[in-house]
Amino acid sequence: MISFFDVHAHYTDKRFSEYGFDVDFILRDCFSTNVYRIVNSGTDPENSKQAIEMAKRYPGMCASVGIHPTDAFFIEDCDYALGQIEHLILQERYEIAAIGEIGLDYYHEDMLNKSKQKYFFDALLSLSEKHRLPVVIHCREAMGDCLDIVRLHPNSYGVFHCYAGSAETAKELIKRNYFISVCGNVTYKKSEKLENVIRTVGAEHLLTETDAPYMAPAPLRGTVNNSSNILHSATKMAQILDMKLDTFSRITRNNADSIFKVPKFCNL
Repeated sequence: MISFFDVHAHYTDKRFSEYGFDVDFILRDCFSTNVYRIVNSGTDPENSKQAIEMAKRYPGMCASVGIHPTDAFFIEDCDYALGQIEHLILQERYEIAAIGEIGLDYYHEDMLNKSKQKYFFDALLSLSEKHRLPVVIHCREAMGDCLDIVRLHPNSYGVFHCYAGSAETAKELIKRNYFISVCGNVTYKKSEKLENVIRTVGAEHLLTETDAPYMAPAPLRGTVNNSSNILHSATKMAQILDMKLDTFSRITRNNADSIFKVPKFCNL
């Protein structure tokens, strides 16, 4: 059976309950069909803790803990929040795959504080180097500043999720031990730029994700996304690379396993 590693999803998100979805039912269905593993991503200290607790209930799920750039806008005590994230890493390492979701987002002007975003991003990258954890990076309309900060952390590595940058930037990121992750956006119209990125970097540097409940693929765009829909984006990526889907799934699973060396998966 062909299966995929969803390296980025948000199963603590309120959108699932608001639309009447049973997350437990969704996840059991995903794991019994086409999903190999899931990284359940936090965006602030509280839902990072929730992501860990959820990961404890599912053998195929792990958590990432972090502070999303738009969530950072609402945090008053920055150092206390960073301390909470480090506490989770120290106390719950068995379930934790990465530090994330972190990064920069200059798109949402109503939640924009560039200096605070940069402070958190830099500090969380330092935390990743200290604890030798990969990072899951969100970068929206901020690639220049994102790269500047990443360059300050030569021992950081991980994933640029829902990638929207250029092929040239992707090549630099690969040299810095980052993978490129693609979700439902590859199935949208006017995805030529992203298709060029995929051809440029090749399957050996790609990962699959859904960003559930967001970024549902084209046939389901506008609906509440879940990990089983990863098949749509993965199929499109394999077609772009002129690869068999089972080969593509095997390579991208191995890529993800090489990054997310989670104790619960690897008995480290």
